[in-house]
Amino acid sequence: MRGLAHKLAKNYPAAITAQREAVALWRTVDRESKNVAIGLNDLAGSERISGDLKGAERDYREALRIALAVGYDEGVAYITGNLVALALDRADWPNAEVLAHQALPLAEKIGRQELIAGDCNRLAIALVRQGKKAEALPHAQRSVEIFTRLGSPFLAEARKTLAECES
Repeated sequence: MRGLAHKLAKNYPAAITAQREAVALWRTVDRESKNVAIGLNDLAGSERISGDLKGAERDYREALRIALAVGYDEGVAYITGNLVALALDRADWPNAEVLAHQALPLAEKIGRQELIAGDCNRLAIALVRQGKKAEALPHAQRSVEIFTRLGSPFLAEARKTLAECES
């Protein structure tokens, strides 16, 4: 909770420290568990926002490895989506596309609409940045449709992606 509070206050160094401590505590209970995967994902998110993309990738990948090992399907879905976002941050459009094609069916399998919409949007971004507007368009449309239905704060970003696909 301290890590989240620091993250909300945009004090990323303090958030990272608190989240590392939380992961260390969870690992005293069980080296590999759903809670460790969640903690590593949260830590990676703070690292990503702070600009430590290398640290974020390391911790997202470890979180994903653990989520797979313990059968935490929801975690596998959202952590894979976070790896897509990281590839987009790096402007690594081909890798983002590959990861998004992996993330989307995982989100669909668990049925989390906000994950599906986010993965559709990230896939559309990866495609449109590679000049594949026609291929990106249905994903962008689906993202806008779902985010609209959910009343999501991510709707504006999805609409921006859709406009880019339609231009």
